[in-house]
Amino acid sequence: MQYFEINEPYYALLKAVDDEDATNKYIEVVAGSEEEFEEIHENMNSKDESYVWKKLAFLPNKESYPTVGDLKKAVTEEVTDILLIDGSLL
Repeated sequence: MQYFEINEPYYALLKAVDDEDATNKYIEVVAGSEEEFEEIHENMNSKDESYVWKKLAFLPNKESYPTVGDLKKAVTEEVTDILLIDGSLL
């Protein structure tokens, strides 16, 4: 899997097979439309797994947040997914 980050229009950290898959997932779950695909795609940046772990390390320690085991599964599982999302969308 590859990892991608986007800041506009809303922040998201994603994992996907490739950047097009990540862009489609962003549009499906976070924001945007097929007409905005190119603009969103251009704003997406590739990241490595160590960057992802650094971002996840700063999650607040709350009871309702996932365990380290759950995070490891989320990061390493071979499925396109959103790992972090802009809090204003929750």
